[in-house]
Amino acid sequence: MRWQRTARFAIAAFVIIFAGIVFVAMRRTPPVKVTPVATPTDPTAVYQAQGRSDLRRVDKTGKLLFSVTSTGQRLYPDGRSVLEHATLILPDRDGRTITIVGDEAETLAPTDGSSELSKANLKGNVRLTTSDGLTIMSSETTYDDKEGLVNVPGPVTFTRGRMTGKGVGATYDRKKDVIWLLAQAQISVTPDETGSGKLDATAGTAGLARADHYIRLTKPAHIVADTRTIDADDVTAMLTPDDKNVQSMQLRANSRIVGTGDNAQSMSAQDIDLTYAPDGRTLQHARLMERAVAQLAGTGNAPGQRIAARTIDMGLGTDGTTLTDLNAVENVVVDLPAQGDMPAKTIKARSLVGAGTGGAGLQSATFEGPVEYRESRAARGDLAAIDRTARAARLTVETKPGFGDLQQADFRGNVKFIDGETTAEAPRAVYQVEKDRLDLSPSDEPGPSPTVSDPQMVVQARAIELTMSTNALKADTNVRSVLQRKNAQRGGRGGDTTHFPSMLKQDENVTITSNRLEYDSASSRARYVGAARLSQGTTEIKGDTIDIDDKSGNLSARVGVRTRMKLEDVDPKTNQHVLTDTNGTGDSFAYDDAKRLAVYTGTPTAQARLVGAQGDVTGDRIELYLKEDTSELDRLEAEGKVVIVESTRTAFGKHLTYTAADDTYVLTGPTVELYEPQDKGCKKTRAQSFKFRRAVDNIETTGKPVDTQAGVACPARRD
Repeated sequence: MRWQRTARFAIAAFVIIFAGIVFVAMRRTPPVKVTPVATPTDPTAVYQAQGRSDLRRVDKTGKLLFSVTSTGQRLYPDGRSVLEHATLILPDRDGRTITIVGDEAETLAPTDGSSELSKANLKGNVRLTTSDGLTIMSSETTYDDKEGLVNVPGPVTFTRGRMTGKGVGATYDRKKDVIWLLAQAQISVTPDETGSGKLDATAGTAGLARADHYIRLTKPAHIVADTRTIDADDVTAMLTPDDKNVQSMQLRANSRIVGTGDNAQSMSAQDIDLTYAPDGRTLQHARLMERAVAQLAGTGNAPGQRIAARTIDMGLGTDGTTLTDLNAVENVVVDLPAQGDMPAKTIKARSLVGAGTGGAGLQSATFEGPVEYRESRAARGDLAAIDRTARAARLTVETKPGFGDLQQADFRGNVKFIDGETTAEAPRAVYQVEKDRLDLSPSDEPGPSPTVSDPQMVVQARAIELTMSTNALKADTNVRSVLQRKNAQRGGRGGDTTHFPSMLKQDENVTITSNRLEYDSASSRARYVGAARLSQGTTEIKGDTIDIDDKSGNLSARVGVRTRMKLEDVDPKTNQHVLTDTNGTGDSFAYDDAKRLAVYTGTPTAQARLVGAQGDVTGDRIELYLKEDTSELDRLEAEGKVVIVESTRTAFGKHLTYTAADDTYVLTGPTVELYEPQDKGCKKTRAQSFKFRRAVDNIETTGKPVDTQAGVACPARRD
């Protein structure tokens, strides 16, 4: 019968089209009652019936098959049948029902004489209401049985609980149970009783699959939810079996997710896959593919870390924001924003792997190289500008929980750290970020021995600690440093001009070795401890400790001091200027650059000693005064138990003064003894003081009486 064909059409046209939207429903609305309106008589109809008619059919178990109510019916010669102001009640899944009303329900019987429905069309205020609260409205709907498709050519709207939606044009694939809104698709969800759950979505098209539990938005899709905005050319949301929550989401082409509020989490890529917690809102995992960028949530006014790579995988904690796992491959770039006075940081690498422990989130990540690390900060106030770059084969970082502020960076393999004019190299370098300290050490990784260099100095050792901002330095074991005098005027390690000791040549490097080295940038003082040795050409200073002040140019050595240097001398016989060896020993040695004074100090058991062109001098204290701008001796002073061996004579006294200008020695007492060799033994002369000239036999004495003895034993020879 024709009314049966009409009922079948209604099932196809309404029930299946919009039943897929139930996954967004949160509240029920009652079915809409339609009041029949009188229909005018149509003279072209071959049969017409007016008045209310009801028909109900059940199966043998009493289950409803359908019921139809109308205010009239017309039958036309071409096989069309029209029900006026029809109301259809049809069974849905799980014992639910669907009510459909419309001004007209028109069906067309097939031309081949079969009893199957061919095409059908509903017009005028078409409304579908489900027993679980879904209402769909349109002005016209057509059904083609051959294609298995239902088409709504015009505007479509729907409501269910907190959700409303609309679009222009719709199709339903009966076999796949998939509905498409063909243009201008819009879906909105109002907040729940807690004020959350608000959602607004727009798309060129929207697809709803009841059987497979997904929704798809395309061409393009734009979703604004409580805490984020989602954009992509194509978005597919996979739903839980009850269609109430989102399980996962796939974004394809030009994908972007932006969190709401300042410094919120955001991400973008060509394609993005998302996995949610059971609540359907809390993000648990994200995979970003091609041109991937993830901006992590910041704190306060500070933005979070930015990660870019070809592909990024992120695992998140139960709060949906704390990073717990991180994997990134190809062209990895991590930007860590400045925090307070700390500089901004950028890390570039081939790949990145990070994993957290416990519930604190990610706190460690490894970058595989080649790795490039950079710190930068513009100068402001009392803060100097920073531009540091490090390169290595691999880098492991430790951060605050959730991949927060960087605390330590462990560089491995051919490490090279550049900070302005300072360069640090080693097989391994551990950068303690909060301490602003770089620790260089050996390891199984490739690379040069730990080395720090700048225009003034190169330091090598088994281990080196370098404070980056001040250039303070500590070195331990097999320390070797080279002071590069040719670059001294370019500025010292602390930034000020260095002052190299003028007792040394100004155009030659100086090498210092020791067991340990500590450079204090605040005092511009370098201390070498343990078998310390300074050398420049033939000049050498040895001691247990050597201290150099690179601002004043002062130098000192202590404990077991031995020195060797070349001093300019005028030969008294030829009157020619020559360089002669001058060797000294003592418990300590100090050079005052401003006074051009070198002082040797002895101990009660080991006196200071100086051996040079001016003779062999021993005393408790020996002072050498150098002439300005030369390495020529101006005068020599010796104090306390002084012994002078000059030419063939040996003298003992308390104070000695040697003046280079006239090669004169003055030795004072209270009692001075002078020994001169004779054929047998020595002649001993005692006086209050002696005055004699270098390599001249004439001797002057002062004070009375003068005591002279011949043939006494000569003083023991000094080695």
